[in-house]
Amino acid sequence: MGLFDNLKKAVEDVGAAAKRVAQSEEAADLKRGFQSAMSDAGRRIREAEKPIHRNTTDEPRPIPAGAKVRVATASGATIYGYDTNGNPIMVPVETKLINVLAAEFPQYTVVKDVSPTTIGGVGRFMPYSLGVYDGDVPKLFIMIVGKNTTTHREYRWSREQAERAGVTMINFVAHYPNEIPYIVDRLHQYL
Repeated sequence: MGLFDNLKKAVEDVGAAAKRVAQSEEAADLKRGFQSAMSDAGRRIREAEKPIHRNTTDEPRPIPAGAKVRVATASGATIYGYDTNGNPIMVPVETKLINVLAAEFPQYTVVKDVSPTTIGGVGRFMPYSLGVYDGDVPKLFIMIVGKNTTTHREYRWSREQAERAGVTMINFVAHYPNEIPYIVDRLHQYL
């Protein structure tokens, strides 16, 4: 084999290698596209399967204008969460908490979005969703959290600041049902 033949063979080998690289890059692009499409399809399926409201076969309804929605608590107070037929309606957990606190614990003051700096914290924090006060003394901090909130460092720093100040902090997960009896029982454990 002469020099020209060796050079021709080398050029063919380089061409074949380039073709294999192009095919593998194209395959990798196709694979990434397929994985992305599968991920999007999986997300859409999970979102479609998410229950809107647990423990009921009826879909929750937004509060209609002028509706009288109430349920009696152990103390006989009226708070929101159910329509007049006793069917659960969609009410944010913060609204439920505020109403339960007003009905069951009228001696306390409830403050929204309390900064941990009010109890001596210095730095960046996640504000407490609700603060329950006896006069000027904090008795309980409540955080309304999502699926990943507790992994954030600002959340952890807020929790640690509450511990340093000697104030209990509890969580309510926003996407859980948080039925009124559960909220009442849980708050009675800490207040």
